[in-house]
Amino acid sequence: MLLCMDFDGVVVDGSNECLIVSWLAFHNKGVPKDPTMVLDGIPSTLSMKFNNLRNYVRHDGHFIVPYLFNGDLKIGNQEDFDQVFSSIKPSIIQEFSRVFQSIRRKIRQDHAGAWFSYHNFYPNIRTVFNQGHDIHIVSGKDTPSIQAILEKNNIFLGRDKIHGGLRTKISVLKSLYQDSLSQHGDMIFIDDNLPNVLESSALGIRTLWADWGFNTVEHLRTAKMHAIKATTLSEFINLTQTKKNSVETAV
Repeated sequence: MLLCMDFDGVVVDGSNECLIVSWLAFHNKGVPKDPTMVLDGIPSTLSMKFNNLRNYVRHDGHFIVPYLFNGDLKIGNQEDFDQVFSSIKPSIIQEFSRVFQSIRRKIRQDHAGAWFSYHNFYPNIRTVFNQGHDIHIVSGKDTPSIQAILEKNNIFLGRDKIHGGLRTKISVLKSLYQDSLSQHGDMIFIDDNLPNVLESSALGIRTLWADWGFNTVEHLRTAKMHAIKATTLSEFINLTQTKKNSVETAV
């Protein structure tokens, strides 16, 4: 089976790393000598705002929104978030993304111990990598970071199986789906971000919505409208222990 997985929100919880890196990137402070102290210095109101909006994020550029939007501006759904993001000048987003990636890379290289500690694997998710499936990671997180986290945990995927740094996943999923039709005969994609799930499902791909990552009340309502049932972590683990070609929780 060709098994395609998102990374943050499906394989690992990297929320604190994203918060730290985005905080340093927005304020353009560089990397302090002890990055482990950064988290404690971030105002709780900002952390709360960041976590509330984390569910709408699909790539690193989106992380700028909690720092820019007026606190009185209500973001209650994906459309609100996308409208706020589209109002930001592209040059500001590009510079933020550049600094974000640079800071992430520097912390990963110079403070590896701390950086790895900010990525926690979800319970039993490691077992998925030991079942003989053809696994691909399809993620907004950059490829070197994904590869480093996996290899730190003795999980080795070829670079060609890690599709990172994506702004949109459609083209990669289309290509993998075509490969599955000619080679594997079966493909599953799992993501915790509902818009990604809807896009994948529209391509005809068997798609699962992970309920253990980042989601919102609005996404729950939207999923119900589209008759999408969330897949629990235990259901996903059980699915990957066999090589069935069907699953009730598929979209």
